[in-house]
Amino acid sequence: MLLYKFLPSIWAIEAIHRRRLKISKIGDLNDPYELDVIASENPVVIDSLKGFKRKFGMMYGMACFSKFMKDPVIWAHYADCYRGLCLGFEVPDEKAVKVNYVLDKIPEQELWEGLASDDPTREKIANRVLTTKYQSWQYEDEFRVFPDLHEPDPVKLGMYFADFGPETLELREVIFGMDCDQTIKAVVVKLLADYSSGVRVIQTGLSPTRFEVIEIKEPA
Repeated sequence: MLLYKFLPSIWAIEAIHRRRLKISKIGDLNDPYELDVIASENPVVIDSLKGFKRKFGMMYGMACFSKFMKDPVIWAHYADCYRGLCLGFEVPDEKAVKVNYVLDKIPEQELWEGLASDDPTREKIANRVLTTKYQSWQYEDEFRVFPDLHEPDPVKLGMYFADFGPETLELREVIFGMDCDQTIKAVVVKLLADYSSGVRVIQTGLSPTRFEVIEIKEPA
């Protein structure tokens, strides 16, 4: 499926140049409720969830994508107020997991026993914990990929990256924000000339009839 990653121009250029995408570590995510989605005041449950988050975060990172590129809010929040870029990746369906947005935390009795046991449903329950977020994040239309954290970058210590490739993340589109600088665009186009397969380059603007970011044709 085609999924989108919104980035400030400096990080988009680095990703295109090095053909890799930064993997976020679970503890560095911007939602303080990440994985903390079970409604409980029980110290045993709370401590166990912290342990699950810590152990999972030692083994796996997270790459977050959006299903659509049209929402103006996400451009403002993640692409440097329309000065950045959006990268469209073809991601294998089996690797991408859709986020579920909810109003309230999941009741303790609904999840806790399965999460704490070796029950066959444990993996399904863990996936629910990993893909549940508060509904105010819904504008992101988020899908998640959970890469292994097995090889940290030898130069950028403590950081992890996923290489571009047809079995992981295949770059298909590069979308310029409506206020992206012309110098940035020239650099990106030059970098894309070295890609063996075609990558579609798109310029965006604002829809005159809807609250949407749309593809436009630049003046010749």
